[in-house]
Amino acid sequence: MQTRKLLFILSLFFLPSLVHSQNYSKIFQDAVKKTIGDDIKKFKTFSYPTDNYGLLTTYERKVNLGNMLCDMMYCIDTSSGKNKDWLNLNGYAAVGKGGPVEMEQELKNSWGAEVVLPKIYKILGISTDVSVDKKIDVNVSIDGAYIRTMRKQLMSSHINSLSKDDPIFKAYNNGRLVLIVADCIIEGVTVKVAKTSALNAKLNAKVGAGDTEVVSKVFSDAKVSVRVDRSVEGDYTIKFDQPLIFATLSKKQPRAGELGSEDNYDDWLDVNNEDMSVSN
Repeated sequence: MQTRKLLFILSLFFLPSLVHSQNYSKIFQDAVKKTIGDDIKKFKTFSYPTDNYGLLTTYERKVNLGNMLCDMMYCIDTSSGKNKDWLNLNGYAAVGKGGPVEMEQELKNSWGAEVVLPKIYKILGISTDVSVDKKIDVNVSIDGAYIRTMRKQLMSSHINSLSKDDPIFKAYNNGRLVLIVADCIIEGVTVKVAKTSALNAKLNAKVGAGDTEVVSKVFSDAKVSVRVDRSVEGDYTIKFDQPLIFATLSKKQPRAGELGSEDNYDDWLDVNNEDMSVSN
C-alpha cells in the first residue's frame, strides 16, 4: 500500500504567496468549483492534491491513515498495478466530464510565476532568483476538472464476496465502513513560457537547445514527471502528465451490513476528513 504520494504539489496549487497578499490557494479552489458547480460544495479539498486516497479508498470509523483499510484500486483488485485503469477503476467509477478551469489572465500569470514555477525549477534542477520572477512571462492552463462517483451496487457485490475475516467485510458487517464515494480530478496542468521570459535561457541550457532547435524531453523526480517541449520559435510548454485528485467526498455506511437503499448517498452519514496528502 502506497502512502507517499506526489508531495511536489505542496506548493503547486495551494501555497499562499509569501510576497503578495493574493491568496492563490483560494483563487484556484474557486476556479475549480466554478467549473464543477454545486456538485463539489460538500467535498473536502486536499491541501496538496495527490494521485491517491481518492475514490473507493476505504476506512474504518473515520478518515485518517491509521484507520485506512485500503486505497483506491487496491480495494477491489490487489493484483493491479497502481496505474492500471486509474481513472475508471475497473468500472467502479462513474466519470463525469467537466471543462477547463478558467482564471483571469493576470491571475493566471501571477499564479504560474509565483506558485507553479518553483516546483518546476525543482523538478528540472534549475536554480532561480526570486527577484527575477516578475520578468517571467507564463500562462497556466488546466485541461479539465471532473467528478468520479462510486458505483454503489458494484462495491456492495464486491464487499459481500470477501471472506468474513477480511477487515473490509468486518467493518462493513459491523456498520463501521467509511468510503470515499466521490472525488474531483484535475488533469493536464500546463505552463507556457514565452521566448521573452527570463526563464528561457535557463531552459535552453537545461535541454541543450540551440536558437531554432525543436526539443521534447521528459524530466522526473522521485514522484513526478513533466514533459518539456520547445518550439522552433523558442517558446516552451511544460506539462504535468498525471491527473491529480483535488477533493474527495467521504461517507459512512447508513447501516451495518449494507450500503444503503437510495440511488444516491443521501442516506449515508457525513464524516470529517483528515488531510491525507501530507502523510509519509
